[in-house]
Amino acid sequence: TKVDDKSCPRGLLQAKGYDELWTFSTTKAGYSGVAVFTRIKPVAVTYGLQMKEHDGEGRLITVEFDKFYLVATYVPNAGEKLDRLAYRTEEGDSDLR
Repeated sequence: TKVDDKSCPRGLLQAKGYDELWTFSTTKAGYSGVAVFTRIKPVAVTYGLQMKEHDGEGRLITVEFDKFYLVATYVPNAGEKLDRLAYRTEEGDSDLR
């Protein structure tokens, strides 16, 4: 489903006790994004890799809990014509490590 920051249906799960964590592409509306729904209160939440060249696509949320970390990511594919292959293999994958 394509949503962006303005059309996101926030709050749907709050009545059931969930916290909602969302991130979206800021470069292209509805292009990419990640969400985490949790009943466990996180210790900390980090959006993106803290790297400007990647974070505009809204593809990563790292959630720290008392006993573990949860990394939710939407990894870009190479595209039909492989036009993003270099980004995927030479930049994105190595920076994610």
